[in-house]
Amino acid sequence: MFIQNAKLKGMQHPKLSCSLIVAAFLLSACGGGSDNSDSASPIAVETPPSTPVASAYTMQGKVIDGYVSGATIWLDLNGNGKLNRNIEPFAISGDAGDYALELSEDEQACLPYTTTYVDVPVGAIDEDLGEVTEAYQMSFPPSFVAPSNDDIRHITPLTSFIWGMVRRQLQGSGQGNMSCAQLRNNVELRQQVSDSIENAVSNVVSFYNISAEQIYADFIASSNNEVYDIAQDIVRSLKASYRFQLELSEEYPDASDISVIVFKDSANTDSSEQWLRYISVSHSTEYFTETAVLRNNLRSIVRTIGYRFYSEDSWNEGVLGLTTTIRYEDGSEKWQCFNEEQVRFVQNGIELDLINATPPTFEDSYEDCQSLNYGNGIERGYGYTFSEQEIGYGAVFTIDNTDAEYAALADWHNMRDKEASLALRDLGDYLLAIPYQFEDDISLEVNRWQKTKTYINDDGNAVDINKFGERGSDAIKWERATSLPNDTTLLECSDDGITWDSCES
Repeated sequence: MFIQNAKLKGMQHPKLSCSLIVAAFLLSACGGGSDNSDSASPIAVETPPSTPVASAYTMQGKVIDGYVSGATIWLDLNGNGKLNRNIEPFAISGDAGDYALELSEDEQACLPYTTTYVDVPVGAIDEDLGEVTEAYQMSFPPSFVAPSNDDIRHITPLTSFIWGMVRRQLQGSGQGNMSCAQLRNNVELRQQVSDSIENAVSNVVSFYNISAEQIYADFIASSNNEVYDIAQDIVRSLKASYRFQLELSEEYPDASDISVIVFKDSANTDSSEQWLRYISVSHSTEYFTETAVLRNNLRSIVRTIGYRFYSEDSWNEGVLGLTTTIRYEDGSEKWQCFNEEQVRFVQNGIELDLINATPPTFEDSYEDCQSLNYGNGIERGYGYTFSEQEIGYGAVFTIDNTDAEYAALADWHNMRDKEASLALRDLGDYLLAIPYQFEDDISLEVNRWQKTKTYINDDGNAVDINKFGERGSDAIKWERATSLPNDTTLLECSDDGITWDSCES
C-alpha cells in the first residue's frame, strides 16, 4: 500500500516479524556520525558550563529508574539524538534524581517541539540499585504544549518507551530526525507526531493496564510497585539497545544515523521471554534494517528474521531508489521476499515519482531472496510535489495492475537495466497530463488518491488541507489541520471542502 501523504515519498513498508501491539513497545538508542558529540562512545558524566546563561525558564523534574543522580539531561534542539554542548542546553541530576535545566527564551520556545534526553553513564548512582555499571539513555517526547512555571517533567523508562515507539514509526515512514524548526513549521508533521504519541500512550495503557497519568508520574514517590517493575524491564531493553548501538557505531563509523531497538515479543510466541532486536544503519545514499531474535542475555543473536536494504543512485536526470525486503514467516517456515523501485525527477518545476512494487514470493532460504526482479507488481504509484505562489501542493495516485492505466506504462519496470532505453522526458509528459492539480477532477481509474494543499492563512497560521478518494466510491473526504498560536492544532473534516466541522475520529 502506498503512503497516503503526498509529502512522504514511496510506499509503506510492511512490518517485519512483530505485531502492531509489539511495535508499540519499541525502545530506541541513536547514534552514528559525529557533530561534536560523545554519543558514539560510552556516556561520560558532563560538567555544566562555567559561564552562566541568562535563563528565561527552568525545566524541572526527576530522572527516575530508581532515582538517578549524575545523569545528563539535555534538549535535542537539532533532532539528531546526540548531545552537542555548543548549541544544546544540558544539566546534571542531583540527589533524588532532581534536575533543573535552565533555558533561554529561544530554547523555551523550542521546548514543546523537542525531545528531552537523559544520558545515564557508568558511575551514575541509582538510589535503589547502587552505582550504574552499564550506560543507557532515556527520553521524554515533545509535548506540543507551551510550558508553564508549574510543569514538572519526570524522565523515566516509561516516557522513553513512548518516544522509542514513536521515533521508530516515524523513521519507517521516512521522517528520520526532526529538529525544533521542522516541527514548528510543519503542521502536518506535527499532527502526525502528536497522533503517534497519543496512540503509543493508548497502547501502553491497554497492554500494561496502567493509567496515562502513571506513565508520566513519579512512581517511586507513589510507591507504585507495579509500574516500578515494568520500568525495570524497560531499562533492561534500554541498556541492551545502547550496548548494541555502541557496537554498530564502531562497525559503521561513517554512518549518518544508527538506531537500535530491543523489545520483548510477547505476541508472536508462546514464550513471553523472546526478545527481538531491530537495527537501522543509514548512509547518505543507502540504508539497511535488520530484525533478529536475541538470546535471553540480550547480548547475542539466535537468528535473523527480517531484513530490508535501500539504495539510490543517479538515473538519467533523476534518481533511482531500489528496496529489497525479506522476512521470515513462522507459520510456513518460508522467507517472504519482495522488491520496490522508485524513480524521482523534476520536470517543469514539479517533483515527480513513479513507484513499482513486486508481488511477494516465498523461498526456502534467506539467500534465495537475493535475486528478485523489480516491477510488474500488484500496484504502481504516481507522486507529485510542487509549489505555486507560496502555496505547497502534492498528489499521490495508486494504480492496480489490472487497470488499463497500469498498462499505459508497460515498459517502466526493471528500470535499473533500462537507463539507455527509457526517457524521463516521456514519463514526465505522461504524468503531467494526468489531473494532478488540487482542483482537478479525477478522471482516471485508481485504487486510491490523495491531494494536499499547504499555505499560511490570513491570521498567519499554517494550514494543511487533504482530500482523499478511493475506488468504488464517488465520495471525497476532506481534512483540514490548522496550527494555532497556542501551539495546538485544530483538526476539521468536510464532505465538500466548504463546510467544516470537528472530525468524528
